[in-house]
Amino acid sequence: MRQSLLLIPLLAILACDNTATEPQSVVVDAVLTVSPSTGTILTDFVFDASETSTTSRALEFRWDWNNDGVWDTGWSGSAVATRRFENASVTVKVEARSGDISDTALEPITLFLNHGEQVGEIRVLNNILPLDITWDGSQFWVLGSIGSASTTINRINLGGEITTSYPALLSHSNGITWDGDHLWVTNNYVGSGTEQTLLFEVDPATGLNLNSYEVAYSPQPSGLVYRDGVFFHGGGTGNVEGDNLIHKYDAEANELLQFATPPGTESPRNLAFDGVDLWLVAYGSDSIFVVDAATGTVKRSFEIEGHLRAPFIVNGFLWLPFTEEDEGEDRLFLKKFVP
Repeated sequence: MRQSLLLIPLLAILACDNTATEPQSVVVDAVLTVSPSTGTILTDFVFDASETSTTSRALEFRWDWNNDGVWDTGWSGSAVATRRFENASVTVKVEARSGDISDTALEPITLFLNHGEQVGEIRVLNNILPLDITWDGSQFWVLGSIGSASTTINRINLGGEITTSYPALLSHSNGITWDGDHLWVTNNYVGSGTEQTLLFEVDPATGLNLNSYEVAYSPQPSGLVYRDGVFFHGGGTGNVEGDNLIHKYDAEANELLQFATPPGTESPRNLAFDGVDLWLVAYGSDSIFVVDAATGTVKRSFEIEGHLRAPFIVNGFLWLPFTEEDEGEDRLFLKKFVP
C-alpha cells in the first residue's frame, strides 16, 4: 500500500517532463518596408526587415537587389540595408532565415530618371535674394538678403514660412552648410591690409559664432557644402588664373585636396555634394555640371532654364532657388528637380 502512494506522484512528474520537452516547430514570417518608395539615382533607399517575426531568437538576412533569383549579398545579422539604384523600377527581395527555416518578402521602388524635370516647388512668403542654401533634415536655411537689408540667415519650412532669421556674422558671407548640429558659413574678410577667407561655425538657435577657421583664400568663395566629415567650397573671379579652384577640407578645416574647375565651370558660384560627385553651377550659367569629387572630371551636364545658383541635394532630389514675379512683386521659389 505504501509503494502505491509513492508511485502516483512519480508518474505525474514524468508526465510533466515529457510535455515540457516536446519540440516546437520554427516559424519565420518575413516583413520588408522601404523608405522612401520613390526617388532618383541619388536617393538612399533604406530597406528594413526588422519587423520580421520568428519563434526562434536568431535571424539572418540576405538581399536580391533586382529580384532576378541571384542573391547579391551573403547572410548577415543586419535587418537594414541602404542602396541606390539606376533603373526606373526595381523590386527588391529579402530572405530571412532561422536555422533551416526561411521566408522571403518583396518591396518595389520607382525612380524618376528625366534629368532636369521639375517635380515640385515651395513658394517662400518673403522675397529673399539667395546666395546659398542648405538643409537641416526638416527645413531649409537660405543665406541671402531681404530687400535692401544686409545679409541674413533664414530658416524656411516646407510651407514657405520663415521660422528663424538673424543677421549673418559679416556682410560678405556667401556660403552656408549644415553639419548635423550646427551651421557653417564662409566669409571674405578684408581689412588692415589682410585678405582672408574664413569658415565660421554658427549656433543655429542664436546665430552666434562658435568657432572660426582660416582656409585658402579665394576672391569669391561660395557654394560651401558638408557631408560625411568633409567640406567643399569653390570660388573665383572667372578671370584670374589659379582662382577657379574647388577646395576640400576635413572637419577641422585642414585642406585635403584642391583642383581647378573644369572648362565651362569657371567661377563656380555654388555647389552641392551627393556623397560621390559635386554638382556645380558657374556664374551666369544655365547648366548643372556633375563633377567627380576626387579628380574634377566632368561626368555629365544638363540644362535647366533660368539663372541658376545655390544647388542643393535633398533626399535624392536637386533643389534650386529662383526669384520670380508673383502677384506683382518679386518672390523666392525653391524648386525641386530630377538630378
